[in-house]
Amino acid sequence: MNPGFVRTVTRVSLASALLLLIAPSASAKGPSQAVVSGPGIEHHIVVRPPGASTIGADLAALIDSSGIFPQLWCRACQDVTAKRPAGPLGPMYVVRYRMSSELTGGSASWVEQHVYPFAAPTPVTFLAPGQMYWGRRTVGGWYKAAPRLERILVGIGVPKDGQSTPIPIDNGMGDVVTTPFWLSVGGILAGVGIFVAGIVGLVVLGHSWRRRTRRPPEVNA
Repeated sequence: MNPGFVRTVTRVSLASALLLLIAPSASAKGPSQAVVSGPGIEHHIVVRPPGASTIGADLAALIDSSGIFPQLWCRACQDVTAKRPAGPLGPMYVVRYRMSSELTGGSASWVEQHVYPFAAPTPVTFLAPGQMYWGRRTVGGWYKAAPRLERILVGIGVPKDGQSTPIPIDNGMGDVVTTPFWLSVGGILAGVGIFVAGIVGLVVLGHSWRRRTRRPPEVNA
């Protein structure tokens, strides 16, 4: 077998193993819980209750749709702006995210996001800059969300009319017991790593096969 091909396959295998090792730690930081309050909500809506083994579909969808990640640290994202979007925003809801970091040993903190699920033409969120999390401060800004954010919030209990008086936010909520964030996304990242490594291996194998078939036949003296 071609020594170069063996070396390439070995490198691909090592890269795949490395992705498997780093996937849990890469996703160790992130919102592990969300608590929603606002007009028409008699009691706080807890998205992912304490002790849940994974973040769950509701919290994952809320994180993905609300723009919380670019609002936390991205200073160059075009989706996040300092200017308030034009148009009526409608009632405001407060989503407090618990920013946990179990695998790195950091303490949990809470970041507050203002959400306008019924804004026209699409939902809007706002994260105030300067909030502390993981020893750093949020970049903040306004984010125009996809229409699905309204469906997600209504699905977890936010009323469509939103006419009642907002409930004061309890700032003394304290910590809750949660399981590591990577339990839900680490496997996904590892699977992606294995898939990419497999594709690279197939490409290398096909290249080696083509080189072997194109080799000119030996001529006997």
